[in-house]
Amino acid sequence: MLARRTAAAVAIALAAGVALALLASGAVVRPIRALHRGAAALTGGELGHRVGDADRRDELGDLARAFNAMATEIERWNRELAQRVEEKTREAREAQDLLLRAQKLAAVGQLGAGIAHEVNNPLAGLLGQTQLLLLQEAPESPRRKKLESIEAQALRIREIVQRLQHSAEGPQAAQTPVDLRALLDDSLSRNDKALASAGVQVVREYGPPLRVFGDPQRLTEAFSELVTNARRAMPSGGQLTVGYHSIDGQLAAIRFADTGEGISPSVRPRIFEPFFTTKRDWNAKGLGLTMVHQVCEEHQGRVTVESGPGMGAVFTVLLPILQERALA
Repeated sequence: MLARRTAAAVAIALAAGVALALLASGAVVRPIRALHRGAAALTGGELGHRVGDADRRDELGDLARAFNAMATEIERWNRELAQRVEEKTREAREAQDLLLRAQKLAAVGQLGAGIAHEVNNPLAGLLGQTQLLLLQEAPESPRRKKLESIEAQALRIREIVQRLQHSAEGPQAAQTPVDLRALLDDSLSRNDKALASAGVQVVREYGPPLRVFGDPQRLTEAFSELVTNARRAMPSGGQLTVGYHSIDGQLAAIRFADTGEGISPSVRPRIFEPFFTTKRDWNAKGLGLTMVHQVCEEHQGRVTVESGPGMGAVFTVLLPILQERALA
């Protein structure tokens, strides 16, 4: 009898031991399998995968928390790497675009140098004869209106040839320290009447005084062209915001933001190309933004544009700041 009881007790103890062993092994094996699945998920690119049991207060919980921390760090590294690759790709694309623009500008310069003399001589004769005939006509005569139209077209040709010549000759004027606020005010004052007649409201957003080293005349021409370009983009009126601010005390960012019709993505890469224009205005020659790009290059800067259809456009000119910025 005693022997049977003893055997039964031993059997129960063995069964309980086996059951406890199975439970214990399951509690150990399950987290390990979870870690294995997590490692496989990370290997497969599922960087957001995390394992459970991180709330356990034993070694397996420590291991789960360490695994999740490692996965978080890998995800962060991957995100930063993707951002850096994107930045480098964009910089390489911008550098390639700048190179292509420079090559096109060089071609325009060679073209201007080659044709300026040949065009200017007959053009001067045509313009001179037209102006002499105008002196002989009465103010209201039909013939005078036709002569004035010929004169206007001849003057337009002369302006295009002059721009081509300047592209060929490159910068010649001496560069001096110039105040950005004064340059922008001068550029806006040149367009006051045209902006007012077009119903364009001007908003100035000037930061603290900044100076750059450059040719005041060329910079004013470039800024005036950007103002004119913004006005043409708002034929029914709108708002033009002009301002500047410092970037890390190294660069001046000059912004020209309009509320116009915007620029489509298919057109935006070409807007700085010579003779390219989408404007229906006969005064738009397709050389204005090319000139702006060239002026920025002359001043060790660059011009960028952000836009979309119906969203307006923001042209930003980046120029190096004089380190001694206090105005005399």
